[in-house]
Amino acid sequence: MTIKFKISLLLIVGLICLVAFIDNSEEIIHPLMNFFVYSIPSNAAISVFPHEPILIYLGNSYDPVTLAIIGTMGTIVAGLLDYFVFVPLFSLKSVDIMKRFKGFRRVEKWFNIHPFITLSVAGFSPVPFSPFKILAFASNYPLLRYIGSLVAGRMPRYYFLALFGELFQVPNWLLISIALIMFAYLLPIMLQTVSSLIKDKSLKSDVSLENGRENEI
Repeated sequence: MTIKFKISLLLIVGLICLVAFIDNSEEIIHPLMNFFVYSIPSNAAISVFPHEPILIYLGNSYDPVTLAIIGTMGTIVAGLLDYFVFVPLFSLKSVDIMKRFKGFRRVEKWFNIHPFITLSVAGFSPVPFSPFKILAFASNYPLLRYIGSLVAGRMPRYYFLALFGELFQVPNWLLISIALIMFAYLLPIMLQTVSSLIKDKSLKSDVSLENGRENEI
């Protein structure tokens, strides 16, 4: 294991311990710890789990600053896991595949000029974040800068979502409906992205096998 990977593991363990310390609830189910755990898959590079309705819901009961901090901790864990899993898998060829998606060329242009600002603004805004993450992975964007952009973009986003939940008592049925709509919207995007990447990987494997056979001849 590399030093960077070991430090990341220690950071993840430290974040888990810190959340456990913050969530000193005597309830059997610890809402803040559950939110921290949920924030990891909901902020993965390719995810179908929306975080917005959860933050608005929890904003009714918890301090928005606390929720923003814990949500960001989960995002950091997700970012570290994503980086070590997806950076070796994604390549510039993957970016070529993603160019089929509408608006991706514009995203790529912004990223090439100001990567940190682009990632931070995208993390804060309501636009889909996955294309920006894929660009960061494919370009091997430095880990610390990537994590920093996640914190800069996601923490204020989480705060304002939780604050919205605190100021406006949104009915649970509406939050559930929003969550289901977002899930239905994100699922085909995720499936299309994964399918494209699998095809690309299979194509590269076939090319490598063919080149190996030619070298043997």
